[in-house]
Amino acid sequence: MIEVFITDIQNKAQADRVLNIIKTETADLKINYDLNETALSFP
Repeated sequence: MIEVFITDIQNKAQADRVLNIIKTETADLKINYDLNETALSFP
């Protein structure tokens, strides 16, 4: 299953912090983020 989320993460430091939290909770997930995708705005 693939899930896509739109967030308000603005830089690599924020993304890394969130990624580390998610990995500690669910180590079996494969997580990826794209800081360059700006076509969809945060709600």
